[in-house]
Amino acid sequence: MFQSLALVPGFSRSGASMTAGFMAGLKHEEAARFSMLLATPIIIGASLLEIPKLFKSGVHGLLQMSLAGGLLAGIFAYISVWILMRWFKKNEISAMRPFAYYCWLVGGIILLTRIV
Repeated sequence: MFQSLALVPGFSRSGASMTAGFMAGLKHEEAARFSMLLATPIIIGASLLEIPKLFKSGVHGLLQMSLAGGLLAGIFAYISVWILMRWFKKNEISAMRPFAYYCWLVGGIILLTRIV
């Protein structure tokens, strides 16, 4: 249910599912791991829908560029999750504070620009 919030522009799928994990009593690291695991079926499903379109596109090199981009995205996602897990292990209590400050700051700026 929480992942469906990502259909609303500006909502983070992983942030929403991590929040749901917190509410269910998971620790920060467990909630983050659960959130990342929830992305796996979504990524596989999107791949099953989109990869056949790459074969049919007729654009020279599109499949190779897409596969290279997917591979690089996967590598950097792995590195990002590894860094996130280390952060949560070291900062269990205050781990989400930097993200919360960022969200408040950006949300406030957006509100101000919409009001003015």
